Amino acid sequence: MIQPFLDAGIDGFFTDHPDLGVQAVDTWMQGKKEHPGRGVGKTAQRGLKVR
Repeated sequence: MIQPFLDAGIDGFFTDHPDLGVQAVDTWMQGKKEHPGRGVGKTAQRGLKVR
């Protein structure tokens, strides 16, 4: 459900199940060559650009 929002450039989201949130972002990022520049945490640790 969150993937269309990630495609639209959402800056962040809240969830009662953070493990599923991370899994959704990881699955979404698998199809991306470069992260659009949003997000922190694991995204930043992966060496991807963060604005």
